[in-house]
Amino acid sequence: MATERLAGDFGARLREARERRGLSLRVIADTTRISVRALEALERNDISRLPGGIFSRAFVRAYATEIGLDPEQTVAEFITRFPDETVTQGHPRTRDLVAELDADHDRRRGSGFLRVALIAVPIVLLVLWFAFGRRQTIEPAAQPVAAAPTPAAQAVARRFVVTVRALRTTTFSVAPDRLAGNDVTLNSGESRAFEAMREVMIIPTDPSAIEWSADGLPWRTLTGPTTITPEQLTSRVVLP
Repeated sequence: MATERLAGDFGARLREARERRGLSLRVIADTTRISVRALEALERNDISRLPGGIFSRAFVRAYATEIGLDPEQTVAEFITRFPDETVTQGHPRTRDLVAELDADHDRRRGSGFLRVALIAVPIVLLVLWFAFGRRQTIEPAAQPVAAAPTPAAQAVARRFVVTVRALRTTTFSVAPDRLAGNDVTLNSGESRAFEAMREVMIIPTDPSAIEWSADGLPWRTLTGPTTITPEQLTSRVVLP
């Protein structure tokens, strides 16, 4: 009877598999970078607490990997058990997740800008003082007018490419410009390039199995769900 109940209860089956391996939710949360609250909701079948779309599938895949279940089979069972919630983009929790990531990125980017400002402001003041002191004796040279960038050049500048490489066989979800995302599987040593205008969001099953690069940056290993933007590449400040 208990076996039949677990077969029809997706969350209970996950919890039973986790307990068989002697793992706590906190240990899994630390490994997958998924909050304990989201893992608890998954075990309760409370899908309203999950982000929805590719994000929920990425959570299920990462959790299944940690508790020793087949990740692809578990995702397929999840979609069968919750068909509407798992395929709906724009789910309320998806917007909440994106907002949380954006807020965290803004805080990190703000601290980076502050450090740059503390270094740059004294230099700018020194340059202005030097220029003002010499202005009475030296006429400034006429500055050539910079040619306006062509529309084609502007279009090229607005796009960027992120290359993802697998250190070992792994699956991850990727959503360029927050469009409908894709689940991607790469074998060890394989790579895939993703083009976007505003950002590339990557949600890994195993963060340590993936590294990425863009615009000449050194290869970096993911630490969890990551959003990459052109501003980060220009300033060489990359936010995890």
